[in-house]
Amino acid sequence: MAEREITLQDIKRSLFDPTQNERTHGAQWRIGVDAIPVEALPPDQQQEVRTVFDPAAFKIERVSAQSPKTQAVIGGLCSIFTGDLNQRNVDETVKQLRMDQIVEAVGNVRGKPIFIVIEDSFFSRLTGVPVTEFQRQAAMATDRIVRWLELSTGETPDLRVALTSDPNVEQGLYDAVAYMADDVLKNPDFSRMQSAPILMMYTSVWTDLLASLSYVPSGNVVCVEPVEHFVDNRSFPDQRLRYAYEDFTQWLKDNPYAKPKSANATLGIAGFMESVDGDQNKKRTRLLPAWKVPSTANVRIWAEKLQEKTIAFPFPLRNSPVFTEAVNWGLWNPAIREQVASLICLEEAYYRERDAMKVQTGNPSDKQERAQKLRRGIGQQAEPITKQMAKEVAMIVTTVLGK
Repeated sequence: MAEREITLQDIKRSLFDPTQNERTHGAQWRIGVDAIPVEALPPDQQQEVRTVFDPAAFKIERVSAQSPKTQAVIGGLCSIFTGDLNQRNVDETVKQLRMDQIVEAVGNVRGKPIFIVIEDSFFSRLTGVPVTEFQRQAAMATDRIVRWLELSTGETPDLRVALTSDPNVEQGLYDAVAYMADDVLKNPDFSRMQSAPILMMYTSVWTDLLASLSYVPSGNVVCVEPVEHFVDNRSFPDQRLRYAYEDFTQWLKDNPYAKPKSANATLGIAGFMESVDGDQNKKRTRLLPAWKVPSTANVRIWAEKLQEKTIAFPFPLRNSPVFTEAVNWGLWNPAIREQVASLICLEEAYYRERDAMKVQTGNPSDKQERAQKLRRGIGQQAEPITKQMAKEVAMIVTTVLGK
Protein backbone atom coordinates (compact mmCIF):
# COMPACT_ATOMS: atom_id res chain seq x y z
CA MET A 1 0.00 0.00 0.00
CA ALA A 2 1.15 3.56 -0.76
CA GLU A 3 2.12 5.70 2.20
CA ARG A 4 -0.02 8.65 1.09
CA GLU A 5 -2.34 9.90 -1.61
CA ILE A 6 -0.34 10.95 -4.67
CA THR A 7 -1.20 14.09 -6.65
CA LEU A 8 -0.57 14.81 -10.32
CA GLN A 9 2.27 17.11 -9.28
CA ASP A 10 3.88 14.23 -7.34
CA ILE A 11 3.59 12.10 -10.47
CA LYS A 12 5.11 14.79 -12.68
CA ARG A 13 8.07 15.19 -10.29
CA SER A 14 8.83 11.50 -10.78
CA LEU A 15 8.00 11.50 -14.49
CA PHE A 16 10.09 14.50 -15.56
CA ASP A 17 13.45 15.87 -14.54
CA PRO A 18 13.22 19.19 -12.63
CA THR A 19 13.97 21.36 -15.68
CA GLN A 20 11.29 19.67 -17.82
CA ASN A 21 8.75 19.84 -15.00
CA GLU A 22 9.34 23.53 -14.45
CA ARG A 23 9.08 24.26 -18.18
CA THR A 24 5.81 22.38 -18.70
CA HIS A 25 4.29 23.66 -15.47
CA GLY A 26 5.09 27.26 -16.37
CA ALA A 27 3.90 27.12 -19.98
CA GLN A 28 1.66 30.06 -20.84
CA TRP A 29 -1.75 29.35 -22.35
CA ARG A 30 -2.70 31.44 -25.37
CA ILE A 31 -6.22 29.98 -25.35
CA GLY A 32 -7.91 30.35 -21.98
CA VAL A 33 -5.23 32.47 -20.32
CA ASP A 34 -7.34 32.73 -17.16
CA ALA A 35 -7.42 28.95 -16.63
CA ILE A 36 -6.07 28.14 -13.15
CA PRO A 37 -3.73 25.27 -12.17
CA VAL A 38 -5.78 22.76 -10.21
CA GLU A 39 -3.29 22.68 -7.32
CA ALA A 40 -3.70 26.45 -6.93
CA LEU A 41 -7.44 26.12 -6.29
CA PRO A 42 -8.85 26.03 -2.72
CA PRO A 43 -9.41 22.47 -1.41
CA ASP A 44 -13.18 22.61 -1.91
CA GLN A 45 -12.75 23.65 -5.55
CA GLN A 46 -10.14 20.94 -6.12
CA GLN A 47 -12.67 18.41 -4.84
CA GLU A 48 -15.28 19.88 -7.17
CA VAL A 49 -12.92 19.41 -10.14
CA ARG A 50 -12.37 15.77 -9.14
CA THR A 51 -16.13 15.25 -8.88
CA VAL A 52 -17.17 17.06 -12.06
CA PHE A 53 -14.44 15.63 -14.29
CA ASP A 54 -14.17 12.12 -12.84
CA PRO A 55 -12.18 10.12 -13.94
CA ALA A 56 -10.42 12.51 -16.35
CA ALA A 57 -9.63 14.73 -13.35
CA PHE A 58 -6.62 12.59 -12.40
CA LYS A 59 -4.72 14.10 -15.36
CA ILE A 60 -6.30 17.56 -15.56
CA GLU A 61 -3.79 20.34 -14.92
CA ARG A 62 -5.76 23.56 -15.38
CA VAL A 63 -9.40 24.60 -15.59
CA SER A 64 -11.24 27.76 -16.52
CA ALA A 65 -14.44 28.87 -14.91
CA GLN A 66 -17.31 26.54 -15.82
CA SER A 67 -20.87 27.30 -16.78
CA PRO A 68 -23.25 26.03 -14.06
CA LYS A 69 -25.48 24.74 -16.86
CA THR A 70 -22.85 22.62 -18.63
CA GLN A 71 -24.59 19.82 -20.50
CA ALA A 72 -21.90 18.16 -22.64
CA VAL A 73 -18.17 17.52 -23.02
CA ILE A 74 -16.50 18.26 -26.36
CA GLY A 75 -13.17 17.49 -28.01
CA GLY A 76 -11.73 16.47 -31.35
CA LEU A 77 -9.77 13.70 -33.05
CA CYS A 78 -6.50 14.68 -34.71
CA SER A 79 -6.50 12.39 -37.77
CA ILE A 80 -2.70 12.43 -38.12
CA PHE A 81 -0.26 13.40 -35.39
CA THR A 82 2.81 15.52 -36.05
CA GLY A 83 5.19 12.56 -35.80
CA ASP A 84 3.45 10.88 -38.73
CA LEU A 85 3.06 13.99 -40.86
CA ASN A 86 6.85 14.02 -41.10
CA GLN A 87 6.90 10.48 -42.51
CA ARG A 88 6.73 9.55 -46.20
CA ASN A 89 4.00 6.91 -45.89
CA VAL A 90 1.21 9.13 -44.58
CA ASP A 91 -1.36 7.20 -46.64
CA GLU A 92 -0.43 4.05 -44.70
CA THR A 93 -0.62 5.84 -41.36
CA VAL A 94 -4.26 6.70 -41.99
CA LYS A 95 -5.05 2.97 -42.02
CA GLN A 96 -4.18 2.61 -38.33
CA LEU A 97 -4.93 4.33 -35.03
CA ARG A 98 -2.64 5.22 -32.18
CA MET A 99 -3.51 4.95 -28.50
CA ASP A 100 -2.62 8.62 -27.95
CA GLN A 101 -5.02 9.64 -30.73
CA ILE A 102 -7.85 7.90 -28.89
CA VAL A 103 -7.00 9.01 -25.35
CA GLU A 104 -6.31 12.61 -26.34
CA ALA A 105 -9.44 13.10 -28.46
CA VAL A 106 -11.50 14.14 -25.44
CA GLY A 107 -11.47 13.81 -21.67
CA ASN A 108 -13.11 10.68 -20.28
CA VAL A 109 -15.84 12.31 -18.16
CA ARG A 110 -18.80 10.44 -16.71
CA GLY A 111 -22.44 11.32 -16.92
CA LYS A 112 -22.62 13.73 -19.87
CA PRO A 113 -22.93 13.42 -23.64
CA ILE A 114 -19.54 13.54 -25.34
CA PHE A 115 -19.00 15.12 -28.73
CA ILE A 116 -15.92 14.90 -30.95
CA VAL A 117 -15.23 16.47 -34.30
CA ILE A 118 -13.02 14.56 -36.75
CA GLU A 119 -11.08 16.83 -39.08
CA ASP A 120 -11.18 14.57 -42.15
CA SER A 121 -11.44 17.28 -44.81
CA PHE A 122 -8.76 19.40 -43.10
CA PHE A 123 -6.21 16.59 -43.11
CA SER A 124 -7.17 15.50 -46.61
CA ARG A 125 -6.30 18.97 -47.90
CA LEU A 126 -3.13 19.01 -45.81
CA THR A 127 -1.82 15.63 -47.02
CA GLY A 128 -3.45 14.94 -50.37
CA VAL A 129 -4.79 11.62 -49.04
CA PRO A 130 -8.40 11.08 -50.26
CA VAL A 131 -11.01 12.16 -47.74
CA THR A 132 -12.61 8.71 -48.01
CA GLU A 133 -9.51 7.24 -46.35
CA PHE A 134 -9.94 9.58 -43.41
CA GLN A 135 -13.61 8.70 -43.21
CA ARG A 136 -12.72 5.01 -42.96
CA GLN A 137 -10.30 5.91 -40.20
CA ALA A 138 -13.05 7.96 -38.53
CA ALA A 139 -15.34 4.93 -38.32
CA MET A 140 -12.55 2.89 -36.76
CA ALA A 141 -11.70 5.74 -34.37
CA THR A 142 -15.29 6.10 -33.22
CA ASP A 143 -15.38 2.42 -32.28
CA ARG A 144 -12.09 2.71 -30.35
CA ILE A 145 -13.15 5.88 -28.53
CA VAL A 146 -16.33 4.13 -27.41
CA ARG A 147 -14.21 1.24 -26.11
CA TRP A 148 -11.91 3.67 -24.28
CA LEU A 149 -14.78 5.56 -22.67
CA GLU A 150 -16.61 2.36 -21.69
CA LEU A 151 -13.49 0.93 -20.11
CA SER A 152 -12.36 4.07 -18.28
CA THR A 153 -15.72 5.43 -17.11
CA GLY A 154 -17.63 2.19 -16.59
CA GLU A 155 -20.51 3.62 -18.62
CA THR A 156 -21.81 3.22 -22.14
CA PRO A 157 -21.05 6.66 -23.58
CA ASP A 158 -23.50 8.92 -25.33
CA LEU A 159 -20.94 9.70 -28.04
CA ARG A 160 -21.81 12.10 -30.86
CA VAL A 161 -19.44 12.49 -33.83
CA ALA A 162 -19.23 14.99 -36.68
CA LEU A 163 -16.88 15.19 -39.66
CA THR A 164 -15.58 18.50 -40.94
CA SER A 165 -16.52 17.24 -44.42
CA ASP A 166 -20.19 17.34 -43.40
CA PRO A 167 -21.56 20.24 -45.51
CA ASN A 168 -23.41 21.73 -42.53
CA VAL A 169 -20.30 21.63 -40.35
CA GLU A 170 -17.98 22.84 -43.09
CA GLN A 171 -20.25 25.72 -44.09
CA GLY A 172 -20.83 26.58 -40.45
CA LEU A 173 -17.10 26.79 -39.80
CA TYR A 174 -16.58 28.84 -42.96
CA ASP A 175 -19.29 31.27 -41.84
CA ALA A 176 -17.80 31.40 -38.32
CA VAL A 177 -14.36 32.30 -39.67
CA ALA A 178 -15.83 35.02 -41.88
CA TYR A 179 -17.85 36.37 -38.96
CA MET A 180 -14.80 36.47 -36.72
CA ALA A 181 -12.62 38.11 -39.39
CA ASP A 182 -15.08 40.68 -40.72
CA ASP A 183 -17.49 41.49 -37.89
CA VAL A 184 -15.52 40.83 -34.69
CA LEU A 185 -11.79 41.29 -35.31
CA LYS A 186 -12.19 43.60 -38.31
CA ASN A 187 -9.10 41.86 -39.68
CA PRO A 188 -9.59 40.02 -43.01
CA ASP A 189 -6.23 38.27 -42.58
CA PHE A 190 -7.84 35.98 -40.01
CA SER A 191 -9.69 34.31 -42.91
CA ARG A 192 -6.33 33.60 -44.58
CA MET A 193 -5.09 31.52 -41.65
CA GLN A 194 -5.10 27.78 -42.37
CA SER A 195 -5.78 27.15 -38.69
CA ALA A 196 -8.69 29.63 -38.43
CA PRO A 197 -11.45 26.93 -38.54
CA ILE A 198 -9.65 25.02 -35.76
CA LEU A 199 -9.29 28.16 -33.64
CA MET A 200 -13.01 28.80 -33.96
CA MET A 201 -13.58 25.47 -32.21
CA TYR A 202 -12.42 27.14 -28.99
CA THR A 203 -15.21 29.72 -29.04
CA SER A 204 -18.91 29.77 -28.24
CA VAL A 205 -19.54 30.40 -31.94
CA TRP A 206 -18.59 26.74 -32.49
CA THR A 207 -20.61 25.38 -29.59
CA ASP A 208 -23.67 27.36 -30.69
CA LEU A 209 -23.26 25.80 -34.14
CA LEU A 210 -23.11 22.34 -32.61
CA ALA A 211 -26.26 23.03 -30.62
CA SER A 212 -28.06 24.30 -33.74
CA LEU A 213 -27.16 21.04 -35.50
CA SER A 214 -28.31 19.02 -32.43
CA TYR A 215 -24.89 17.51 -31.78
CA VAL A 216 -25.03 18.82 -28.19
CA PRO A 217 -28.10 19.64 -26.05
CA SER A 218 -27.14 23.32 -25.81
CA GLY A 219 -24.15 25.64 -26.21
CA ASN A 220 -23.34 25.17 -22.50
CA VAL A 221 -20.40 22.78 -22.79
CA VAL A 222 -16.88 22.18 -21.55
CA CYS A 223 -13.96 21.41 -23.87
CA VAL A 224 -11.67 18.83 -22.26
CA GLU A 225 -8.51 18.38 -24.31
CA PRO A 226 -4.72 18.10 -23.89
CA VAL A 227 -2.93 21.08 -22.33
CA GLU A 228 -0.90 21.68 -25.49
CA HIS A 229 -4.05 22.59 -27.40
CA PHE A 230 -4.55 25.55 -25.07
CA VAL A 231 -0.87 26.47 -24.98
CA ASP A 232 -1.24 26.66 -28.78
CA ASN A 233 2.35 27.63 -29.40
CA ARG A 234 1.94 27.94 -33.17
CA SER A 235 4.01 30.08 -35.54
CA PHE A 236 3.09 31.81 -38.80
CA PRO A 237 4.77 32.32 -42.19
CA ASP A 238 4.26 36.09 -42.24
CA GLN A 239 3.65 39.00 -39.87
CA ARG A 240 0.15 39.76 -41.09
CA LEU A 241 -1.07 36.29 -40.14
CA ARG A 242 0.65 36.55 -36.78
CA TYR A 243 -1.05 39.87 -36.11
CA ALA A 244 -4.41 38.33 -37.05
CA TYR A 245 -3.77 35.49 -34.61
CA GLU A 246 -2.82 37.96 -31.88
CA ASP A 247 -6.04 39.87 -32.55
CA PHE A 248 -7.93 36.60 -32.02
CA THR A 249 -6.13 35.68 -28.78
CA GLN A 250 -6.73 39.22 -27.49
CA TRP A 251 -10.43 38.74 -28.21
CA LEU A 252 -10.29 35.53 -26.17
CA LYS A 253 -8.69 37.44 -23.29
CA ASP A 254 -11.42 40.05 -23.50
CA ASN A 255 -14.09 37.32 -23.57
CA PRO A 256 -12.99 34.76 -20.96
CA TYR A 257 -14.61 31.39 -20.68
CA ALA A 258 -17.77 30.94 -18.62
CA LYS A 259 -17.84 34.52 -17.37
CA PRO A 260 -21.19 36.40 -17.39
CA LYS A 261 -21.63 38.82 -20.33
CA SER A 262 -18.60 37.31 -22.11
CA ALA A 263 -19.02 36.21 -25.73
CA ASN A 264 -17.78 32.82 -24.45
CA ALA A 265 -20.03 32.73 -21.38
CA THR A 266 -21.40 29.26 -22.14
CA LEU A 267 -18.06 27.55 -22.81
CA GLY A 268 -15.55 26.23 -20.28
CA ILE A 269 -12.23 24.46 -20.81
CA ALA A 270 -10.06 21.96 -18.96
CA GLY A 271 -6.59 20.83 -20.05
CA PHE A 272 -5.13 17.43 -19.22
CA MET A 273 -1.54 16.20 -19.40
CA GLU A 274 -0.53 14.74 -22.75
CA SER A 275 1.01 11.32 -23.28
CA VAL A 276 4.81 11.26 -23.22
CA ASP A 277 7.59 8.94 -24.37
CA GLY A 278 9.01 6.36 -21.98
CA ASP A 279 12.64 7.46 -22.14
CA GLN A 280 14.22 10.25 -20.12
CA ASN A 281 13.74 12.82 -22.92
CA LYS A 282 9.97 12.65 -22.38
CA LYS A 283 8.90 13.94 -25.77
CA ARG A 284 5.18 14.24 -26.28
CA THR A 285 4.15 11.06 -28.08
CA ARG A 286 2.32 13.04 -30.77
CA LEU A 287 5.78 14.10 -32.00
CA LEU A 288 6.79 10.45 -32.51
CA PRO A 289 5.95 8.20 -35.50
CA ALA A 290 3.25 5.57 -35.03
CA TRP A 291 5.66 2.65 -34.77
CA LYS A 292 7.07 4.11 -31.53
CA VAL A 293 3.71 4.14 -29.72
CA PRO A 294 0.98 1.52 -29.17
CA SER A 295 -1.27 1.35 -32.21
CA THR A 296 -3.73 -0.96 -33.93
CA ALA A 297 -0.82 -2.16 -36.07
CA ASN A 298 1.53 -3.18 -33.24
CA VAL A 299 -0.57 -3.58 -30.09
CA ARG A 300 0.21 -7.25 -29.42
CA ILE A 301 3.94 -6.85 -29.88
CA TRP A 302 3.90 -3.63 -27.83
CA ALA A 303 2.15 -5.38 -24.92
CA GLU A 304 4.70 -8.20 -24.92
CA LYS A 305 7.65 -5.79 -24.98
CA LEU A 306 6.17 -3.80 -22.09
CA GLN A 307 6.22 -6.91 -19.90
CA GLU A 308 9.85 -7.52 -20.84
CA LYS A 309 10.78 -4.05 -19.58
CA THR A 310 9.71 -4.93 -16.03
CA ILE A 311 13.03 -6.75 -15.53
CA ALA A 312 14.99 -3.48 -15.35
CA PHE A 313 15.53 -1.64 -12.06
CA PRO A 314 12.71 0.95 -12.10
CA PHE A 315 14.41 3.96 -10.52
CA PRO A 316 14.59 6.75 -11.40
CA LEU A 317 11.00 6.42 -12.51
CA ARG A 318 11.49 9.00 -15.27
CA ASN A 319 13.58 6.33 -17.04
CA SER A 320 10.96 3.61 -16.57
CA PRO A 321 8.81 2.92 -19.68
CA VAL A 322 6.37 0.90 -17.57
CA PHE A 323 5.77 3.78 -15.16
CA THR A 324 5.34 6.22 -18.06
CA GLU A 325 2.83 4.04 -19.89
CA ALA A 326 0.85 3.58 -16.67
CA VAL A 327 0.58 7.37 -16.35
CA ASN A 328 -0.26 7.73 -20.04
CA TRP A 329 -3.13 5.25 -20.14
CA GLY A 330 -4.04 4.11 -16.65
CA LEU A 331 -4.45 6.88 -14.05
CA TRP A 332 -8.23 6.54 -14.25
CA ASN A 333 -7.84 2.98 -12.88
CA PRO A 334 -7.77 2.80 -9.04
CA ALA A 335 -5.43 -0.23 -9.02
CA ILE A 336 -2.92 1.46 -11.32
CA ARG A 337 -3.09 4.69 -9.30
CA GLU A 338 -2.24 2.67 -6.21
CA GLN A 339 0.68 1.03 -8.02
CA VAL A 340 1.92 4.42 -9.27
CA ALA A 341 1.73 5.79 -5.73
CA SER A 342 3.56 2.78 -4.30
CA LEU A 343 6.41 3.13 -6.79
CA ILE A 344 6.75 6.85 -6.05
CA CYS A 345 6.94 6.12 -2.32
CA LEU A 346 9.53 3.38 -2.93
CA GLU A 347 11.55 5.72 -5.12
CA GLU A 348 11.58 8.37 -2.41
CA ALA A 349 12.62 5.79 0.20
CA TYR A 350 15.38 4.43 -2.04
CA TYR A 351 17.02 7.78 -2.72
CA ARG A 352 16.55 8.94 0.86
CA GLU A 353 18.35 5.87 2.22
CA ARG A 354 20.99 5.91 -0.51
CA ASP A 355 21.80 9.56 0.17
CA ALA A 356 22.02 8.87 3.90
CA MET A 357 24.53 6.10 3.21
CA LYS A 358 26.76 8.45 1.22
CA VAL A 359 27.49 10.63 4.24
CA GLN A 360 28.13 7.73 6.60
CA THR A 361 31.69 6.94 7.61
CA GLY A 362 33.17 3.52 7.09
CA ASN A 363 35.09 1.25 4.77
CA PRO A 364 34.33 2.04 1.08
CA SER A 365 33.76 -1.62 0.28
CA ASP A 366 31.32 -1.97 3.18
CA LYS A 367 29.43 1.12 2.01
CA GLN A 368 29.29 -0.28 -1.52
CA GLU A 369 27.94 -3.59 -0.24
CA ARG A 370 25.24 -1.81 1.80
CA ALA A 371 24.29 0.24 -1.27
CA GLN A 372 23.99 -2.92 -3.40
CA LYS A 373 21.91 -4.61 -0.69
CA LEU A 374 19.61 -1.58 -0.58
CA ARG A 375 19.23 -1.65 -4.36
CA ARG A 376 18.42 -5.40 -4.34
CA GLY A 377 15.93 -5.00 -1.52
CA ILE A 378 14.10 -2.08 -3.08
CA GLY A 379 14.16 -3.81 -6.47
CA GLN A 380 12.54 -6.92 -4.98
CA GLN A 381 9.79 -4.78 -3.46
CA ALA A 382 9.21 -2.93 -6.72
CA GLU A 383 9.27 -5.92 -9.08
CA PRO A 384 5.81 -7.40 -8.34
CA ILE A 385 4.26 -3.93 -8.48
CA THR A 386 5.88 -3.18 -11.82
CA LYS A 387 4.93 -6.55 -13.30
CA GLN A 388 1.29 -6.21 -12.28
CA MET A 389 1.25 -2.63 -13.55
CA ALA A 390 2.59 -3.73 -16.95
CA LYS A 391 -0.01 -6.48 -17.13
CA GLU A 392 -2.90 -4.13 -16.39
CA VAL A 393 -1.65 -1.40 -18.75
CA ALA A 394 -1.26 -3.97 -21.54
CA MET A 395 -4.84 -5.12 -20.90
CA ILE A 396 -6.11 -1.54 -21.25
CA VAL A 397 -4.26 -0.87 -24.48
CA THR A 398 -5.15 -4.25 -25.99
CA THR A 399 -8.83 -3.81 -25.11
CA VAL A 400 -8.94 -0.41 -26.79
CA LEU A 401 -6.80 -1.10 -29.86
CA GLY A 402 -7.21 -4.82 -30.48
CA LYS A 403 -9.52 -6.42 -33.03
